Amino acid sequence: MRHLEQIGFLGPELTIGHGTHLTDDDIDVLAATGTRVCHNPSSNLRLQSGIAPLNRLSERGIVTALGLDEAGINDDRDIWQEMRLALKLHRVPGIGARVPTSPEVLRMATEHGALTTQFGPDIGVLEAGKAADMVLVDWDSVAEPYLDPSVPVVDALVHRGRPSGVRTVIVGWRGDPARRSEHSSGQASHHGGAFGCTAPAADAR
Repeated sequence: MRHLEQIGFLGPELTIGHGTHLTDDDIDVLAATGTRVCHNPSSNLRLQSGIAPLNRLSERGIVTALGLDEAGINDDRDIWQEMRLALKLHRVPGIGARVPTSPEVLRMATEHGALTTQFGPDIGVLEAGKAADMVLVDWDSVAEPYLDPSVPVVDALVHRGRPSGVRTVIVGWRGDPARRSEHSSGQASHHGGAFGCTAPAADAR
């Protein structure tokens, strides 16, 4: 990474794929230059190529996206499965240890995924002026047969969400939000291996 820094190759426009062999010095360089990383846990495990140091990347504030690598690696192309894997793979032992949370993993799959593309300024979060990209989830598919009311919505979605629970996919919505999108699908879409839909609705009943 030091060599890439010296030749001016690093920066927010560059995303390091996988990052399974990053050293502490490499991470320092990435943090200093604002370079992004795309974490592909199922691919890395399947190919025995190592595990990205996600906890250390998060500690340094490095934008890290979540990816599937490609369809032949995560056979189901299931970003929900990938989120759960990323959430659990980095739960190191120790009271008070820095580990991923459900909101952080969801952000990796949405906002941070967007930031690794040229579309970053326009997608990834639901706010005024950005594309209304979202998925609507059948809440019963998450909450049944039982979900304690105290469980946060994002925790429930990350731990129990499935592609089969997605009822509508909305991409770049500009019309009446009360109307059902013409872009309906039973599968969540993805951009370049990163989740291309943002902020799943808590209740689409």
